[in-house]
Amino acid sequence: MFSPEIKGNARIEHRIQTEVASYGAQLGKVLEALQVLAAQSGTALPDIDALVADVEAVKHDARDAAARRGRNRPRAAQIGGP
Repeated sequence: MFSPEIKGNARIEHRIQTEVASYGAQLGKVLEALQVLAAQSGTALPDIDALVADVEAVKHDARDAAARRGRNRPRAAQIGGP
């Protein structure tokens, strides 16, 4: 998975981010795995839990803002008008 041959190769890194998963998606999977392993082993990871909660709060805020913008758009714009 980790290879010194691709480290720092901008072309490969770009393909991974655009064709496979963004850094955020990759990190999200790692954090999710850490939380599962911590729960299974009974190990508390408060810093990881706080990080996940903070990320989720930002995502929630962004979704709310997008929803508000959608509700505030003129009706013609909502149905594809000018």
